[in-house]
Amino acid sequence: MTPQQGKTAKRLGIAVLLQVLTIVWLLYAEFAAVAQGGNSTISELAWRAWADQPGAILGILLPLTAATAYLGGHFFWQSNRTMDRIRKGE
Repeated sequence: MTPQQGKTAKRLGIAVLLQVLTIVWLLYAEFAAVAQGGNSTISELAWRAWADQPGAILGILLPLTAATAYLGGHFFWQSNRTMDRIRKGE
């Protein structure tokens, strides 16, 4: 593995870890609210935020979507390049 591949793998690992931690935290908040007899806090929060500030929500979601697409494309491109090198025996 080249140093560049190591950096990319590390960044991808950090991104995946952050996503997993965010999902776990959101699920914990959701289940805690339901256990206390409340409604779904995540969906209520999301809909209230969307109703109050749709531009702000889009301002957050669009860059996150673009970053996710970029990282996915970069990972795919680098994987193809690595496999091509392996096939050529480099």
